[in-house]
Amino acid sequence: MRERYRYIDEVKAIGILMVVTVHLCNASGLSNPVRDWFNPFMLGMFFMVSGYLHRKRNRSEGFTAFAVKRLKSLAIPYGFFSLVSVAFQLITAYEQHLPVMPLAGRAMADFLTLRGFGPIWFLPVMLLADLGFYLVFSGPWILHVLAVFAALAAAHGGSLAVELLSGNLWTANLALVVGKSLVGLGTMILGYYILPLAGRLKKGAALCTAAACFAGTLAVSRVYNLDFNLLDFGWMPELFFLDSVLGTVFVMLLCRETERVRPWNFLAYMGQNTLIIMCTHTEWLFVSLVTAGWSQVAGQAAVVGERYYAELVIRLFFVVLAEVGTIELLRKYCPFIPGKSLGSF
Repeated sequence: MRERYRYIDEVKAIGILMVVTVHLCNASGLSNPVRDWFNPFMLGMFFMVSGYLHRKRNRSEGFTAFAVKRLKSLAIPYGFFSLVSVAFQLITAYEQHLPVMPLAGRAMADFLTLRGFGPIWFLPVMLLADLGFYLVFSGPWILHVLAVFAALAAAHGGSLAVELLSGNLWTANLALVVGKSLVGLGTMILGYYILPLAGRLKKGAALCTAAACFAGTLAVSRVYNLDFNLLDFGWMPELFFLDSVLGTVFVMLLCRETERVRPWNFLAYMGQNTLIIMCTHTEWLFVSLVTAGWSQVAGQAAVVGERYYAELVIRLFFVVLAEVGTIELLRKYCPFIPGKSLGSF
């Protein structure tokens, strides 16, 4: 693997570990300040990195070739993981003697409108944002500005639009997907312009900038939270974009500087397989299995002590262990799913 991409893979790995941790906390019924700190920027970080990587794309590549490549890397996994997810849901409903046909109808609507199941929604949204990014950057700079304003508009009015259309499942789903794609596109554009500037910083300036960005994310997290799944960006949606920039710059500079001291092969491995982890850690019930015992303490205070954090790390370890097995299984029997085997590192 080329050195210049290693720390980007590590950034993606930290991002997916944040996502898994948030879902562990949500499944347990408990929360904590660490979760509340990175929850507002962890998904924005993936779009920021995607925008940054667009700078390294072959600019002579036509839209058709680019679209076909992205369809292979995102649309095919979307179909595969959606099929597995629906199978899990229908089998569970049948075993619990629940009506299967209404669930199948809802699943069909979610699949066709690209709303997806659980975290799988991320794949079509990233695909649409990627295609939109290509089209926007094929035009004049004014389109870049208009796309950012469209992202701001979606962040401000997306949840209201979904609520107004909630009487029809299909239109509500489509509004949700379009809104999230626009927000993702705007975040990509920020990553395209801002992350290269951060990447040029020397060691001393990089560490100072990382520290300042870390402090900024802490300050924002004290007054702000969001739900990207429902386009609920709180009282000031602009803070999502600000926090995405601060959080991504912090993690990127941290990974770049630590990579110079010691390569983190396992993190790079996780980063190369974020798509698989995103689609399986909840839909394949890994999070549910390792948090089952926490239902007994879900009534405790939202902020708990050292034992809680220790148990959280242990549960994260077990989910990661299950994911490594899943990744290796898919690399062997489903090579059409993007990723890298552990032996490649």
